[in-house]
Amino acid sequence: MSGAEREKIRIKTTSEIFTPTLLVEEMLDKMDPVLFIDPIKKHLDPACGDGQFLASVLYRKMENGSTFEQALGTIYGVDLMPDNVKLCQDRLLCGQEHLRHIVQRNIVEADGLRYHYRFDGTDPYLSDKDLALNNQGFTGLDAPKVPKVKKTKPVKEPISNPLFS
Repeated sequence: MSGAEREKIRIKTTSEIFTPTLLVEEMLDKMDPVLFIDPIKKHLDPACGDGQFLASVLYRKMENGSTFEQALGTIYGVDLMPDNVKLCQDRLLCGQEHLRHIVQRNIVEADGLRYHYRFDGTDPYLSDKDLALNNQGFTGLDAPKVPKVKKTKPVKEPISNPLFS
């Protein structure tokens, strides 16, 4: 199956559309250039696809003085499709396989609307509470019950304070 046929099928099944390069560049041109000059400024694409935006960000950061490794370490992406994640990781690496650990940590397969955005290798949908319980050795059924907090009733009339009357 050709790439064009695959793309048509993919669009029908996932509603996935890839942003053309010219549009990506036009959008990035409208952003504050400081975003690409600061070597520690992070960039996130919550629906990164094959890395079109992130690759352009990587290039712009290097144009502005960041080393390849510095720039790569500040780029983060999330995508639901495993093949897109792999394509994005490979695209960003530019053949620098010794840095694969960076893209494997920073470009993840997850639902961008539900992902916890920690980029720490944990289950993409664990909450901070789940992680805290797991770090204490608890799992699922043996986790302690958290007591419910009683809701307080709202005050109907404001309390008067003679200092502010």
